[in-house]
Amino acid sequence: MTRRVHGLLLASMAVFSSSTHAESIVLAGMLGSKALLVVDGTTPKAVAAGEMHLGVKVISTTSDEAVVEPSD
Repeated sequence: MTRRVHGLLLASMAVFSSSTHAESIVLAGMLGSKALLVVDGTTPKAVAAGEMHLGVKVISTTSDEAVVEPSD
């Protein structure tokens, strides 16, 4: 299940049905070509396309959004 997350959001954008996946993913901003992700309320982390953070893989990024998917 791929989710598109838009930039500078203050609330959760993606909710996944399985408890093994992240409950919430927030795009706090962009850092160059990296997505600044907050997963389940953790500290923001800059994640590049192709990288994974806390079970969330960044598929692609643009200047103001990121496409992410939970790991299996």
